[in-house]
Amino acid sequence: MDSSEQTLNRAQLLVRAGSLGAAVTLGIPALARAGGSALGYDAATDTLTWMLPASIRSLDFVHSYDAGTTVVLGLGLEGLLVYDKAGALQPRLARSWSHPDPLTYVYRLRQGVKWWDGKPFTAADVVFSMAQHLDPKVGSQVATFYANVRSIRATAADTVTIKLKKPDPAFQYIPAAHAGFIVQRAFSKKHGKSIGTPSVLTMGTGPYRIVKYTPDQGVSLKRNDAYWGPKPPTANVELKFITEESTRLLAMRTGDVDGTFGVPVEQSNQWSKIRDARVVFAPELSVDFFSFDMDTAPWSDIHVRRAVSHAADKAGMVSALLRGHGEVATSLVPPQQWGGVLPQPAVRRLYRELPKYSYSLARARAELSQSSVPNGFSASVQYPNSVPLLGKMCLALARTLKQIGINLDVNEVTGDKWFNDIYAHKNLGLQVMQFVPDFPDPINYPTYLLASEHAVKNDFNMANYRSATMDALIKRQEKATRPAVRAQALGQMLRLAARDVPYLPIAWPETAMAISKDFSYGGFNALYFNQPWAAQIRAT
Repeated sequence: MDSSEQTLNRAQLLVRAGSLGAAVTLGIPALARAGGSALGYDAATDTLTWMLPASIRSLDFVHSYDAGTTVVLGLGLEGLLVYDKAGALQPRLARSWSHPDPLTYVYRLRQGVKWWDGKPFTAADVVFSMAQHLDPKVGSQVATFYANVRSIRATAADTVTIKLKKPDPAFQYIPAAHAGFIVQRAFSKKHGKSIGTPSVLTMGTGPYRIVKYTPDQGVSLKRNDAYWGPKPPTANVELKFITEESTRLLAMRTGDVDGTFGVPVEQSNQWSKIRDARVVFAPELSVDFFSFDMDTAPWSDIHVRRAVSHAADKAGMVSALLRGHGEVATSLVPPQQWGGVLPQPAVRRLYRELPKYSYSLARARAELSQSSVPNGFSASVQYPNSVPLLGKMCLALARTLKQIGINLDVNEVTGDKWFNDIYAHKNLGLQVMQFVPDFPDPINYPTYLLASEHAVKNDFNMANYRSATMDALIKRQEKATRPAVRAQALGQMLRLAARDVPYLPIAWPETAMAISKDFSYGGFNALYFNQPWAAQIRAT
């Protein structure tokens, strides 16, 4: 994004969120304040046992970009920056940073940091960790985040300087995200392709040490008592992979676990009845949507795309499938994700002006009659078995499409097959997915879903949408130094996307988290998976 369910967050993400809204602080100051941890920890407890709703493929963040991996590694690996409880960027492995010109980011590294094995953290580790995403031979799944990077160099013993090829407002957030995790150079060089396996694990500097990884079962972590920052309150963290929903519910009900992300909203009433637990809902800043492969007939026909859009009963899906815990999506960008770029009232005005495809079978039939397949056609869509909600959305769409002559075959597949097929970028046809935020800025989703340069293998423009006008608007907002200029360009981008219909936004969901009444989680927010989240959970 749930925390480990396999949907796309510019790869695989379905992470459950909390609210950021207008409280999010965007932009890097000329020189960030030096300081300690942005996340306050409290008195120690012994063990926290937490469920994740899907297994992970590896502890190698370079070749396993999914929410579950991020949730796990975020407890042990660190980036140069971190999001605080309000979603603002704060120092982490960098004690300060600056943005002296549109193409340059300079990070002054924290001194006295040790790796889990006691070796000192150095600028060479940072350069190695980030530069590997630039090497096509590595095949990094997060290489797209570094596509605009020209160089990464250690310009002093405690300084790393990153030069961009062109201005890019989104890059400021990368050092606080999955793609910004730092690993030890020597350890990585020694173990090579074995990094992330149960026998080798990984090497970090974070508040928890990963001590055991059992595929399909879980991960064990112990507090890093040599951590440079405040000591986490919990000495041990046990992460259990439990995929079957009734088993997860039973585990929570019996007290075998202390909490979980990704409580299915359609089952939230059952979870709310657990006597010794609380269920918390919050905006997720995510979007559920379908993509149309514009390189493949009949999806290349705009009348077909419009017909399907009119046949989608979005309000019905939000009501029936999300139990009302969400909002009908009229854009790829959730309104709360605009942060400091545009005030919420102005965002809502903009969204009211966007071209809309209201649910109307009559309009759907009229559009289809103008298409290259006026009598209808057959198609298929597949969804990952770890995200049944997406499957239900597919089935709901299939039911209404059948009424206009389109037969949609819905297929459940493994998360790996679903993900690999999307990444292969061939004959994508109709796809269903959810994106969750990597950073709290409205360009987060559009730049990867709408830019022509990302309509390639191993990248995220799954609609194969190419528009010179869209590309020009993306470039305009990249070069802008004033939020008002960016907002204007971003608004035009969303209008163009709504007109051309490469994607069909369905819902902006809420998320639900369950936690034992014996614990409290301070600062739960939409970007928790890029934070040391377990270090913020303490006994009540």
